[in-house]
Amino acid sequence: MTLTVAAALTAGRELLAPSQAVACMCLAIAALGWCSTVRGALLCAGIGWLMFNGFVVNSAGTLAWDGAGDLLRAGLFAGTALTFAWLRALALWSRRVLD
Repeated sequence: MTLTVAAALTAGRELLAPSQAVACMCLAIAALGWCSTVRGALLCAGIGWLMFNGFVVNSAGTLAWDGAGDLLRAGLFAGTALTFAWLRALALWSRRVLD
């Protein structure tokens, strides 16, 4: 899913501001985080960062470290994935306890 989003963001690079591109990737990572475990969510966030860094920030799949911006995006993606994985775990736990 993150590769598809990265490809779509690369194709529409002129139509979106960089913050909107980050928000689109966060939505994809949130959906993946909701459907996975905490470890799986972190893996999805890492892969999402690699796809975003390689195809949206830099072109043609070239990975490069751009400093604080990359650190911020990686933290944002990881935080989004963890939040939604924990929310899903909490929803499943509360359903089990309340039913």
